[in-house]
Amino acid sequence: MRHRFAIASTVAGLIMACVPPAAQAAPVVATMQATCAGRDSCVFVADRDYHAGDCTMFHGASWTLRTGRMVFEGTVTSSDDNDRWEMVVELLNEGGAVLGRVHNPDNLDERFVKQLPNNEDRYFWQAFGSFDNSWYQQTHTIQIRNKC
Repeated sequence: MRHRFAIASTVAGLIMACVPPAAQAAPVVATMQATCAGRDSCVFVADRDYHAGDCTMFHGASWTLRTGRMVFEGTVTSSDDNDRWEMVVELLNEGGAVLGRVHNPDNLDERFVKQLPNNEDRYFWQAFGSFDNSWYQQTHTIQIRNKC
């Protein structure tokens, strides 16, 4: 019986060792509402701090949408050196259905990444993205998937 338990513990340990820590942590999801229909721009603002792993995004972070474009501005930090904040921005319609994700032209995918080298510093982060023009008038909510 002890032998089986030891083997099971060893196998479980090996499986966890093969999965990188970043993959083990589930992303933290933040949802904010505004109405874009009939407006030249709409702004979504974080009304509280968001935490993911060792990282914090401070309240007041904003996502400004215009037809086909997004500008993000916020301040982030980490309690650990050499961390990185990852963010994916999804646009949702009034019914809560995902219209699509904002594209990051800097790294050719949907992830926005901010390096956080020093745990004693807060970092201003400005990021630009794009999305399908037809989604703008339908956007009612944004959903942010954060990971540190």
